[in-house]
Amino acid sequence: MVINRTCIFCDEYNSLFNENHLEEHYWRDCPMLAHCPLCYQVIEIPNLTFHMVNECENRSVVSACPRCHEAVLASEFRSHVSRRSCRPYPVDPNASRCPICHLDVPGGEKGWRLHLLAGDGCPQSDRKPRVAFGDHEIETD
Repeated sequence: MVINRTCIFCDEYNSLFNENHLEEHYWRDCPMLAHCPLCYQVIEIPNLTFHMVNECENRSVVSACPRCHEAVLASEFRSHVSRRSCRPYPVDPNASRCPICHLDVPGGEKGWRLHLLAGDGCPQSDRKPRVAFGDHEIETD
């Protein structure tokens, strides 16, 4: 049996990774993943807002703002929308917004990998990359 010792999300290689250690890495450390604040399921960060609004078992407590496209608590939604103080969602179809730090992320998957894996990763994420960015293979398309 071949044991994969590389995270399929962040490409971190660890000689100690086995099925259990990888699960622990996904649950606690992988900088490409986060816990949904509504259900605590581990979700890829680029998909977190979609999950919260469309898939989460607790999705009824949030709605997507039509202006910024972020998940907003239902109890704050009317106030959030009426203030119109949120930044409009990026016009570029390849760009999106990080649900952790609320910065715009350009360039699709490559942009997400740069945002979450380069340097210290996402500035608001507790999960930081353990591999130097140059050690990651970033595909350009």
